[in-house]
Amino acid sequence: MIEFASSTIRTIAGNGACNVADGAGTLASLYYPSSIWVSSSADVYFIDAGYCKVRKVSSSGIVSTIGGTSCGYTPATVTPSSGVAVSSAYFWRPQAICGRGNNFYIATQTEQLLLRVNIPSGIMTRSAGFGFTLPYSRTDGIAATSITFNNLDGCYANLQGDVMMMESNNAVVWKIVSPTSTQPLLV
Repeated sequence: MIEFASSTIRTIAGNGACNVADGAGTLASLYYPSSIWVSSSADVYFIDAGYCKVRKVSSSGIVSTIGGTSCGYTPATVTPSSGVAVSSAYFWRPQAICGRGNNFYIATQTEQLLLRVNIPSGIMTRSAGFGFTLPYSRTDGIAATSITFNNLDGCYANLQGDVMMMESNNAVVWKIVSPTSTQPLLV
C-alpha cells in the first residue's frame, strides 16, 4: 500500500505545453488528457481528448500516438464484422479508456461507440453502440451493437473481462453480457 503522506509526485508524460508531440516522457506534449488505463505490461494508455488521440507511455517512458490521426469520424468502426487499424482511425471526442488482458476499449462521446482494440494486432472493432442516431435506446436484452447511446463517457473492465459503460444523459450504467454468461447481471 502506498503511504501518501511520505510519497512524492513525478511527471511521466507531458511538459505543460498544450500540443501533441511524441517523445520521451516530459519532452512529449499533451493536450487535454482525460482518461487512463495501465496494462499488465506497465504501459500507460490514455485519451488525449484535445486532439482526439489515443496515446501510450511505454514502460520505458516513451510517449507515442497509437490512434487518432485527426479529429473526425471513421465510418468503418460502425461495421462490427470489419476491423480498422487503430493507427489509421479518426476519433471525434474519445472520452474514456479501459482494458483487460490483450484488449483495451475506447468510449467515444460523439460517435456513441465502445470500440475494442486488440493490442497485439492493433485492430479496432465495435463492441457496443450503433453510432450517433436518434432516438436513443434504453432497452435491456438487445444486441450490444444495436443500442444507441446518449453521451457515453466512461468504461471499466473487471478482472473477469466484463465491460461496463457509463452513459450520463440516460443516467444508466450498462454491462455487456455474453450470451454464454452464467454470471448475474449485477457486478
